[in-house]
Amino acid sequence: MSVQLVLFPQENPSSEFLVDALDFTTVNSLTSLDLITSGNTFQTIMQTSPPTSSGTWNIFRNTLNGTPDPPSELNGNLLINSIASSGLGVFSGVYQNITGTIAGEQYTVTINLTSTVDTVVLGWYNGTQGINYTISAASTQITHNFTAQSNSDTLFIAYLSNDNNDLTISSISVTGATFIKEWQGQVICDLYEDEEIPLTLSIDDFKNVAEKVQSYSKDFNLPATKRNNKIFGNIFEITRTVANPYDFNPYALTRAILKQDGVILFDGTLKLIDIQDRDGEISYNVNLFSQTIALADALKNKTFDDLSFYELEHNYNKTVIRSSWLGALTLNNPLPTGTFAGTAGASTTAVLKYPFVDWTGQVYFGSGATSGSEPNTPNLDRLETAFRPFIKVKYLLDRIFSEAGYTYSSSIFSAGKFTGLYMDFNWGGNSMPAVIGDTSFTATYKYGTGAAIFENATQTFELLPLLDNSVTGGQPSSQTPTDYKDSGADIYKIVATTDNQLYDIDYSWSLRHETGATDTLQCRWQHYDASEGVTNTIDLFTQSVSGQFHTSYTGNVQVVLDTGDKLYTEYRESSGNGGSFRVSITRPSRATFNVSSIVVTTSRLNALRGEISQWDFLKGIMTMFNLVTLQDKTDPANIIIEPYGDVFIKTTSGTTLAERSIQDDWTHKVDLKDIKLTPLNDLKKETVFKFEEDDDDYAFDLYKTSTKGFLYGSKVFDASGLTLLEGTEEVVATPFSATVCKPLFEQLGQFIIPSIYSLNSDGTTEGFDNNPRILYDHSPSGGIDLGYTYFIPAQNGVTFENTQILYTFSHLSDIPTQTDTDDYNFGECQLIPPIGQAPISNLFNNYWLPYYNELYNPDTKTMELKVNLSAGDIANFKFTNYVMIKNRAYRVNRIDYKPKDLSTVEFILIG
Repeated sequence: MSVQLVLFPQENPSSEFLVDALDFTTVNSLTSLDLITSGNTFQTIMQTSPPTSSGTWNIFRNTLNGTPDPPSELNGNLLINSIASSGLGVFSGVYQNITGTIAGEQYTVTINLTSTVDTVVLGWYNGTQGINYTISAASTQITHNFTAQSNSDTLFIAYLSNDNNDLTISSISVTGATFIKEWQGQVICDLYEDEEIPLTLSIDDFKNVAEKVQSYSKDFNLPATKRNNKIFGNIFEITRTVANPYDFNPYALTRAILKQDGVILFDGTLKLIDIQDRDGEISYNVNLFSQTIALADALKNKTFDDLSFYELEHNYNKTVIRSSWLGALTLNNPLPTGTFAGTAGASTTAVLKYPFVDWTGQVYFGSGATSGSEPNTPNLDRLETAFRPFIKVKYLLDRIFSEAGYTYSSSIFSAGKFTGLYMDFNWGGNSMPAVIGDTSFTATYKYGTGAAIFENATQTFELLPLLDNSVTGGQPSSQTPTDYKDSGADIYKIVATTDNQLYDIDYSWSLRHETGATDTLQCRWQHYDASEGVTNTIDLFTQSVSGQFHTSYTGNVQVVLDTGDKLYTEYRESSGNGGSFRVSITRPSRATFNVSSIVVTTSRLNALRGEISQWDFLKGIMTMFNLVTLQDKTDPANIIIEPYGDVFIKTTSGTTLAERSIQDDWTHKVDLKDIKLTPLNDLKKETVFKFEEDDDDYAFDLYKTSTKGFLYGSKVFDASGLTLLEGTEEVVATPFSATVCKPLFEQLGQFIIPSIYSLNSDGTTEGFDNNPRILYDHSPSGGIDLGYTYFIPAQNGVTFENTQILYTFSHLSDIPTQTDTDDYNFGECQLIPPIGQAPISNLFNNYWLPYYNELYNPDTKTMELKVNLSAGDIANFKFTNYVMIKNRAYRVNRIDYKPKDLSTVEFILIG
């Protein structure tokens, strides 16, 4: 009998070679290397100032014909500057040394840009030798392949431009194709003589379906022969220095096939447990496990922070929010090749939406006093009060599997109502979270000095400076925004150098009228839109005064600036004698600028969700829908995922074995002299199906208190009629929590939305860091017409609106409920009127009840027998089918297989 253990080449253990290439958090702390050279800048750097460490950015600029700004980070993007010049050498860039590359292997550099630009120069260097590529960046994604020259090459990125603008990079990636190990292709390991490798085969533990038991082997030893030492890279040598990239990596997946007599018994992965040295005899202690276990291991150390949502970047304003209601959220960049968010090249997506959710408890019933709002209608004070992002669950699953190197087949994931499920990506708190680059500036004037800062207003609008250091100087803490010009042609103006910058400005100027005549003062904010070539007045103030009188120009403006836009303040004396107004020297005047990006980036989407384990997310979905995972025998990297009932509940009627879902008759393979059937002994009297409790959720806690402890969204399976049973078991869909849906106000019964906010001890409400929620998109495309309006305020450069359209999610597929409504809670509970009756189509009834009907059937029994199974029996066996023993159909729960011996098989007899 021949037993073979076949190993396949490992995948590259490091799919990403760059460090800090998503948010560039270290760049602003670096000192620029300044050069003046007409030669090869990259080669000069490698000769004079090569990188001293790996995995760290370095920045430089060539100032041969000018002085570009050094590279910097803003809002998680990398900015690289160049200056227009007829000569060469007016550019800047970054470089990073990379370790772990393999000489002769090909690597792909991918650069994602926020807009098309002029020319990007890439360099790939080893020591002083290398190669440059000049690339016209006509699209927002640059890809280029390099052949590595060593295991420690350096990547350069620089920018050449015909203007003074920045190259804005949102992410950079260097990836390598899966490499082939030195042993090339498959290898057969040496085994000890008469080696027996026992296997435990299973896809699910019937007695405890919440625990997903998968196939594996017990650990066994491989001898340290020349062949095996080469395969494992002599990893037992404690004096070994840095491993060759070809060497065996104990933390990388190694596909393994176990064969007996040429028949494949097991196709999975191998794990090196330890290296044993007993009296000089070295052996490798290993075990085998299924791909589903390998998937769990691969995902347990990954979080949502490891998923870049660059392709989903978008502006946060009412226009974009409403576009999501149509399933066409407007993106800032075309979707790349290989995307799961739509069609490559498309500028919209349906995988991210903004339903109306009560995130803060601060939607108020307005009187119409708010400018633009209608009386007796709901009012939002900010967009964040109701609109925060949700991402489609299927998109997240696709991304997780793909980036872990797996695929899946699933009828439930790929069709039907499951595709309407979304998970919230709330950021917690009351407002959009700040990201690196969000800044605040307060420009003030000194007062009480006895000197005028400026005076002599005319009937023509004049610029109102933010700060005039030439006269009195500012307060010690006074500071103007970075893009503010205090000299030159655009003096006293903010001239934007970056797209999608939100300026949220609180201003208060104290202006003094000096004469006894009656005059009229006007002040205004002006926004020059570079793309349209027009100037718009944002806030016009008109005040008629007489005598020596102070008047204040005070308020708040929010303006979104793109590159080249200008923002400034003007004033004039529109009627009167002129020369009568000046900035007060006796009272304070100031303007506070909060400057941030309105782009929803990866950093913002993962502000709260980034710490969630990808495996916890997947396991939570599997718990909700009672899913079973099976390995695809035709493709080991493909995981089949289906509900329990679809896998195990089979037709058992008919006249043939196939009609009765019976694969084989094993009657002749077992010892029938001693058969013992045992009832299930570990059943609990009560099983509680629930979601995680969110302690700060006011609506959830109020419901729990009002119902004497009942958990919204839960289900209690009560087997108290079986009087011998005792104890309680919990099945918890971690990390998700249930979401209470209710009318926003009692008098607006149709305005039914999710409620997710906390209540403070003083009676005030606010947003909080909630557990993730899974909700269903039950609104029709574009939303429903309420028949009355609610007020959305002006924000982020888009005007206010009184709209009748409500777009929202819930745990139900219909509101009000219908006879065929699906509920994505576990069980029935009293729904808050006027939502309707609780549907019977819920998670427990649809996905868990078939299993519990079998589990608690009084005729369900277990039977353990010795079975004479061959390698062919194991290779052809499917756990999804039944086997026949003595004219009874049994399900196989587990097989303990050992070559050359009888297998121990645990059978389940379903009554």
